[in-house]
Amino acid sequence: FNFIDWWSSNIILASGSLILLILGIFSSAWATGAAVCAVFDYQLGRPVQASQCIERAWKKIGVLCLTSLLFTIIMIGSFLLMLIIIGIPIFFYFVVAFFFYSPAIMLEDEDVIGSLGRSRQLVSGSWWRVFGIGMVIAIILSSIYMVANYLGGIISPILPYSDIVFNLAINIILLPIGIIAMVLVYTDLRVRKEGYTHTQMVYELGRL
Repeated sequence: FNFIDWWSSNIILASGSLILLILGIFSSAWATGAAVCAVFDYQLGRPVQASQCIERAWKKIGVLCLTSLLFTIIMIGSFLLMLIIIGIPIFFYFVVAFFFYSPAIMLEDEDVIGSLGRSRQLVSGSWWRVFGIGMVIAIILSSIYMVANYLGGIISPILPYSDIVFNLAINIILLPIGIIAMVLVYTDLRVRKEGYTHTQMVYELGRL
């Protein structure tokens, strides 16, 4: 047993995992920011231009990534608390309360802490309603995902690697659906609590 080789291999493995995590957070934050802009453009009846949405999200990539990282850390911490009973409500509270940080960054120009606080402010008083909507959406998307994986598993003996293709395709389809739902609920919260108007939406998108 060579301790140095073992240590080196574990360092390489840990470094690779860390790099993949960072790349995952970066790409997910950027894609989410761009998708948020696209949904708002569509709501306003404007042509959705992918390059323009990507460019808008790039301008805020630092805040998007840092907030996404902080949100991930909070989720991991609260998930670990689920090992004790009190951690279960804490986890679900944070998931719902901080869920709308991306549109707060893109539309309201909030910073890292401000976006999480803004999301919590919007959810305040409507937590159970948002939680219920989120559960319905999550059940629907999870059901579609499981059915697609099941079909991929049936076809894979006939068509090699078809399960991988199915999995990739369903992720590409479901991710935008989840973001669309998030933006619609975010808009609904602002309309209900603040009288959010079409004019305000146009103004906020115009600043990007």
